[in-house]
Amino acid sequence: MKINSKSDLIQAPDSRIFAMVTDLRKFGEFLPPQVQDWKAEDDFCEFSVAGMVKARVEIAEKVEFSKVVYEIKNDKNLPVRFQIDISGDGAVNSAVNVGIEADVPFFLQGMVKDPLQKVADTIALKIKELAEKQ
Repeated sequence: MKINSKSDLIQAPDSRIFAMVTDLRKFGEFLPPQVQDWKAEDDFCEFSVAGMVKARVEIAEKVEFSKVVYEIKNDKNLPVRFQIDISGDGAVNSAVNVGIEADVPFFLQGMVKDPLQKVADTIALKIKELAEKQ
């Protein structure tokens, strides 16, 4: 199942956004308030979501100023990839799209689609808010 966030113009350079989203110690600032037990190091972060799932996030790929791909390992053994695409003019304006790809069994897709959409949209909005604050 694939989910994509709404895309919005951000008044911040792509380099600033890229630096924010590749610093896993700050990754928790983009997540919804249901996240608990936050722990982060340079190369990973771990958390739980309201007692539903425990997750570990690592950066799998990054392309300077344009893309970051995260692999999310969880206690449910459902593979999840999370991608942030950044497109900018190199100066002051950028756009961010958050994509989530989850290997969810068909019979569960109806239950998880809306929550995953909300997570993607929330992350995109928080990236915008934090990037424009700096």
